[in-house]
Amino acid sequence: MGIINGKYFVKKGTDAYADFCTKWAGLTIASITGIDGQGKPKNIYRQSWINSDTDDVYIPDTVYYETPAITISFIIRDMDDDISVKAVHEDFISYMTSNKVTIKSLYSMKEVSCICEKEYSPTDSRYSPINKRSWVNGTLTLQAVSKPVTVNS
Repeated sequence: MGIINGKYFVKKGTDAYADFCTKWAGLTIASITGIDGQGKPKNIYRQSWINSDTDDVYIPDTVYYETPAITISFIIRDMDDDISVKAVHEDFISYMTSNKVTIKSLYSMKEVSCICEKEYSPTDSRYSPINKRSWVNGTLTLQAVSKPVTVNS
């Protein structure tokens, strides 16, 4: 898996966007899903009746949707001697789970603001005292707090 630079960016507040792979040395983003997603409708009503084959349905003029979940799959590896996989992992998870962050994907040409409301633990990890043998991978689930918007670049 190669490093994909220049495709996924993150920022908190009014900070400038930073490339994930540049901000955290050794981090590789495998995928970010959900930016193109749409949550389920919030204000459509359906009532099923026990003694009927039909349902009562109400669909308003304007339908509102829940915001989508954003999933980030990643791996952090010690690709050079100056990287502490454990420290990079802790910094990355702290940043992503302790802030309202905005993620921009140049694959989907969208950005979305997110918060972390779910527990996180690494999918798998190996910490070795010998350089270039440590790694940790995981999947972090964030909740969008606004509808994803299209960006130009």
